[in-house]
Amino acid sequence: EQVAEGLAIIVGDDASSSDVISAIDIALYLQKSAVKKEPVVLKKLRPLLSGDAVSVGSASDFLEINETLGSVREVLTEADLDVLKGGFMVTQEGSTEYNQYLRLPRDRGSGKVEFKETGGPRSVPRMVLAYSTGSPIFTWELEFEEGFRSKVKDHHLVDVENKEIFVLGKPFVVVDAEYEINTDFISLQLLGGVVFSFLGEGDEEAYTVNGKEYVVEVLIISETGAHGEGSVKFRINGEITDELKKGGTDFLADGLVVAVKDIVPSEKNVQKSIVEFYLGAETITFSDQNATDGASSPASTRVNQETMIYSASSIQGAVANDTVVLKKINYTLYASTITGGANVAPGKTVRSTQRVKEGFLTTAWDIVFLGLHNGGKTLVVFDPTADHSYHLQFTNQEGIFYDIPLLTNEQTTGTIKYGDSDDDLWFCEPSNNTVYTTTRNDLFVLSNCDPSTGDNTCFSHVLRYDSINTLKHILELTDFGVGKRQVVFDNATRQGTVVVGGVEYQVFVDPLSPHNLSIDLNGNGNVSNNDGCVYIGIQGDGLILLGDNNTNETGVQGAKTFVANNATNVTVLTLAKEFDESGQNENITVEIEGRPQNQVGIRKQGVRTVSGGMFGLFSPPQNFRKELGLTLYGAMLELFDPPSDMSPETLTLMYPLAQEVADVYVTEAPFVPINDDEEFYSETTQPLQEPLGMLASEVADITKRNTIVVGGPCANSASALLLGQKKNCIESFEKTSALLQLFTHETGKVSLLVAGRTAEQTQLATQLLLMNAKDYAYNKVMLDRTELLQKLYEVNKKEQS
Repeated sequence: EQVAEGLAIIVGDDASSSDVISAIDIALYLQKSAVKKEPVVLKKLRPLLSGDAVSVGSASDFLEINETLGSVREVLTEADLDVLKGGFMVTQEGSTEYNQYLRLPRDRGSGKVEFKETGGPRSVPRMVLAYSTGSPIFTWELEFEEGFRSKVKDHHLVDVENKEIFVLGKPFVVVDAEYEINTDFISLQLLGGVVFSFLGEGDEEAYTVNGKEYVVEVLIISETGAHGEGSVKFRINGEITDELKKGGTDFLADGLVVAVKDIVPSEKNVQKSIVEFYLGAETITFSDQNATDGASSPASTRVNQETMIYSASSIQGAVANDTVVLKKINYTLYASTITGGANVAPGKTVRSTQRVKEGFLTTAWDIVFLGLHNGGKTLVVFDPTADHSYHLQFTNQEGIFYDIPLLTNEQTTGTIKYGDSDDDLWFCEPSNNTVYTTTRNDLFVLSNCDPSTGDNTCFSHVLRYDSINTLKHILELTDFGVGKRQVVFDNATRQGTVVVGGVEYQVFVDPLSPHNLSIDLNGNGNVSNNDGCVYIGIQGDGLILLGDNNTNETGVQGAKTFVANNATNVTVLTLAKEFDESGQNENITVEIEGRPQNQVGIRKQGVRTVSGGMFGLFSPPQNFRKELGLTLYGAMLELFDPPSDMSPETLTLMYPLAQEVADVYVTEAPFVPINDDEEFYSETTQPLQEPLGMLASEVADITKRNTIVVGGPCANSASALLLGQKKNCIESFEKTSALLQLFTHETGKVSLLVAGRTAEQTQLATQLLLMNAKDYAYNKVMLDRTELLQKLYEVNKKEQS
């Protein structure tokens, strides 16, 4: 499956033209198959959105995690999508413009991006666009600006009927408009379709709908059928429909809908009656028990003759004498799936998750979730280096990587401390510059971030105090991300300056041996425990606070950094200003605790957000030792619990370089659904690394390279060498016509033998190998000529089908 550098394709010195052709075919196949596949990032799925589409979020207002769609974009109009275009209507009672609106609700459970377990046998925590059962998905509104006016005659709105109207991307005709003056009951039946035509009684015509041909024959048109309204019967592809009146529909066996728009009877013997009809029809019927009360009625809409149980609609109008003025139609669809609330995975549509997909009224639009969009991530890792200590790995805002000892359970005391077992880690200043807590080989953090003032940009560094040269007044330090550096201090004032990230930090040297240090860690020029503890700035403008206090022995020379209560919280802080919209900071806490037998570990319950919210931690069913969580900013947490009870947990925090925001689109075009298990790759053909054609006599040692040997041992000495034949060159072909065999050499190299009893059979074996290369792994396959030809026939037949 892999083509290694230095591959040789070997033919015999006197190879026949068939063997040479076989070798060329193999080389061409290898070049064609040398394809490099790279996973496509989910956000690159956007090209699947063809046609008109509008993002719910915008550059000025992102759609954040756990934020409802309607709180970002509440209403869409024809300025956003063509499917919402309006129009103009004229009746004998007046004219009016009409407009369409699509409203995305703000309700708590109505469409927000969450990280959750979605239920079912394959339930895995994942990012979804989630709707609670019964929560509104959208509200469609049709507004008549001046009012759609009609006289009422025989319980019908005669001026409304036969008027065309555009509904969510498709044209419809109002084929029936009923109105009861006594109760204000109203019903509007709309009819549209893929193919519209008309035929006379006895006529026959062929139509193509969605690539399939339908032969339509009008069997009979009755002017007096359906209680005098007129009716018609069709024969379509041999299937006879029900008797249909104006506005009536019927379903064929394959699901196609036929619908009657109108029946035009003829009073003349020489002229046929005419039926106007749709094939591939769509019908929508809105009804309201009282058009004047403004209240919505549940399950009052029918689409393609199916009642939309999980919906509510209203038709708002007014009545003056015998004239009805329609003002507005409202329709709301509520989430309903077989398993409960809707969880739309990345690359899926909201429509595809619904129990009744007709609830979207037409097939011309959808809501699509494409996952999260961000500018990359940085890693913060709490890495156990043994069963009693942790290292912290991060990258600072300069792009410098640090791996520092964070905590250890000291063997002699059984309590945890900052740093390793021998040396301390300092990030909180002592009480003043005459308290020298930093001893030789201790680590200290230099960082001038100040979240209290909203300052989260700083070039944080972690250094170690290596040694001191008292004669030259030089401090030897090591920056864990940069390397060695020297700091000169004044012998009189015992003060020096460390410059990192363009910021000056003051260092005070104890005049007494062993010359410990008191350090200004936050760069404000003095040392005071009133300054608190410094924050480490990481990529993405996040901040890490290693603890609230690590000077428990303040006032003691060369203090130890023991942790109070044998547990500490490390905090990863995201300031509110980094969010698109947020009134509070996001604090991720990680509780590291001391355990019996000098162990350390991370408490699952101690990995949480103090404020700002977090999803999880969740356990994937296929890996119960892994816990996953996600914060509202988009930081992904992975807590791994190793099999051994004595091994500490590992926590990896994937922190975004910018806030994770959701990609949700309302789209005009039908969206191509994506299988949950499908992976997307970009493919590029890679040039082979010198596939080399060679003669058998040119091969000094076949075990020193990967080879494909073409031709039998009679024509190719390399084949004879592989098969170990020295006398009878057809010995291996006494029971077979062809051989495909893989040889693994002690050097780790491999040789593939493609050989036949004759040159023709070698060529047949080559064809079989290439046809099956993706389906079979050959160790040793022996085929006689009949079997070989039969196999080739079967493979060819499979390829053709």
